[in-house]
This record gives sequence, structure tokens and C-alpha cells, in this order.
Amino acid sequence: ETTLTYRLLEQLSNVYDTIKLSNLRKLLPDSIEFADVEKLIVSSDNLSINLDHRHELLHFADTEMESRRMRSQLTVLAKRLSEVVDKIHPHHEFDKRNREKMYYKKVKGGCSCGTKIGSYKAV
Repeated sequence: ETTLTYRLLEQLSNVYDTIKLSNLRKLLPDSIEFADVEKLIVSSDNLSINLDHRHELLHFADTEMESRRMRSQLTVLAKRLSEVVDKIHPHHEFDKRNREKMYYKKVKGGCSCGTKIGSYKAV
């Protein structure tokens, strides 16, 4: 019954933005208690559903839109944290560029086996 309820909620989330709790109760078998449905909604990591008891509604969130928004927020956070690190430790960016230059010199120079990047064997 839990699997049935989960699948029902998943399908409803693909079709609706909101649904009245009374309509959801009509779709559920009589053997399923609504308290169990609420527990499933709260405990599920895969379903983005908000219960609105005041208005007797279930709100299904658009997970794709949420992930885009979260990605955008994380990008902004990363940029701002980088700016803070540069203010706290002004030589950080300079050190980072120097480390990158040294790394590229090592790669360009070749590995310890003597092979150089970009050199070809004569055939």
C-alpha cells in the first residue's frame, strides 16, 4: 500500500500543481489512513510536496525549477565566498595563478618517464 500511495503521489505531481486533500482522499483506498500518507510525504526525499492544512491543499513543487534555482544560488554563493577569501587573504588569487602556471609547466615538460606532451614518435 505504501508503494501504491507513493506511485499515486508521484503521478499526481506530474499532472497537478495543487490538489485538494479531499480529492486525494477519494483517490486512496479506504484501507490507507491519511496519517500514513502524511508520514510518507514528510519522509520522502524524492517527492517535493508541501501540505497546506489551512487551505486543505497539497502543493507539488517543480523539482526541475527548484534544482535550477538551487544551482543558481550555489553559484552566487561560491562567487561571493571567493570574493571574501580574496579580501581576507589578498595573495590567495596570486598564489593560485602561480600554482596553475607551475602545474602547466610540469605537464608541458612531460612526465617522469621522459615522454613530452605534444611530441610524436617517428614512424
